[in-house]
Amino acid sequence: MPGVFVCAAIAVLCLALAIVLLTGRGAFLVAGYNMATPEERALYDERKLSRSVGCLMVFCAVFATVMALACWCAQEGLMTRGAVTTMGTVGALLLVSVIGGVVWYANTRCFRRPKR
Repeated sequence: MPGVFVCAAIAVLCLALAIVLLTGRGAFLVAGYNMATPEERALYDERKLSRSVGCLMVFCAVFATVMALACWCAQEGLMTRGAVTTMGTVGALLLVSVIGGVVWYANTRCFRRPKR
C-alpha cells in the first residue's frame, strides 16, 4: 500500500508543478534556465520553455497515476506483478523518449536566434 501512496503523491506534485509551468510563469523551475546568465536567458522564449516543460510534467503526472493504479490492482489481485512490471518498463521507456523529445524541443523551438 505504501507504493500506491508514493505514486499518488508524486502524481499530485507533478500536476501542481505542471499548472505553474503551463501558465508560462514557471521558468524559474526549469533546471539550467534558472542558473543561466541574463544574456543566456535572453536566447530562449521563456513562455514556450515553461509550457513545454509543463507538458512533460502533465505526462509525468499521468504516468505516476497509472502506476499507482497498477500497484493498487496488483495488491487487490486484479493484475499480476509481472503485468505491473511490464507496464512499468514500457512506461519508463516512453518517459525517457518523451524527456528526450522535450529536451530537443527546448533546444530547437524555444531557442531564439541572436539578432545580428
